[in-house]
Amino acid sequence: MTCFRITDSNQGYYIITTNLEFMSKYRLFMTKGGSMVVMMSKLLGLDYPSYCRLMRDEYGAQLCNKTHRYISIHFPEKTKELIELVALLNKRINIYVNMRKA
Repeated sequence: MTCFRITDSNQGYYIITTNLEFMSKYRLFMTKGGSMVVMMSKLLGLDYPSYCRLMRDEYGAQLCNKTHRYISIHFPEKTKELIELVALLNKRINIYVNMRKA
């Protein structure tokens, strides 16, 4: 089972979403007011603004809703690089989950 996946928004772009079943199974829900996008940035060793810039500059993402609490990150295409990024996020979340079990 994987935690992160690429989802077609049916509005002309793709987003990285979380598998709520995975989150529930491993009790990874964020505290009230938290966001899974922050977890993705931390899995990459970045703060959230740096993560947003990385997604824009290296993955061609469009940063939307800049006036909201968290920026929405929209990818115009489901590229090989985006698939590899999601695989890396899943690898790192599984390392974290296994460390918590020990």
